[in-house]
Amino acid sequence: GHGGSNSPPAGWGYSTWEGGMRVPCIVRRPGAVPGGSVCSVLVTELDFFPTLGALAGINVEHGVAPDRPIDGFDISEVLLRGDQADSPYDAPGRAFFYYQMEQLQAVRRGRWKLRLALDEMIDHRRRRFGPTRAALYDVRTDLAESRDVSADHPDIVEELEALAEDMRRRLGDYGIPGSEQRPAGYSPHPTPRVLLS
Repeated sequence: GHGGSNSPPAGWGYSTWEGGMRVPCIVRRPGAVPGGSVCSVLVTELDFFPTLGALAGINVEHGVAPDRPIDGFDISEVLLRGDQADSPYDAPGRAFFYYQMEQLQAVRRGRWKLRLALDEMIDHRRRRFGPTRAALYDVRTDLAESRDVSADHPDIVEELEALAEDMRRRLGDYGIPGSEQRPAGYSPHPTPRVLLS
């Protein structure tokens, strides 16, 4: 079946609706992260590697090797300042991209999430749905993604569609290879490593 409901956000687990993407994260760092604080700034699991590196005094922004760039961002400011900090995904030229398998289905910057027009939509089980049309949601006030406001904000739609097109060129889309695609990491015989001090 589905991956479970996260209502009131729309969708089920493993989907690109907010209910399928949002998960809780608990951070504890006494003296640095205020206890009991709540932060709603968009960050991802990809951001923890560069953040932990930065907190340890190691700059991993440009990757560990030329052919292995880092996909996340340093979110130290978000951890330390919470909602007073900006999401790295809201910076000029950046956004958060919602992929389902290899298909780009939505893009978000700040409060605006554009679900893209798709001739055919796939899910995590590779079932096909469609057709759909583009829809814009204000996910700060409409977690259920129930009110399409694209007609009221054509400039936002155009901006997010341009970012999506750039990402398609770079990372690809369903049936479209991207210039920066790289294979997923794989080890046929993984071995745990034990570090002894």
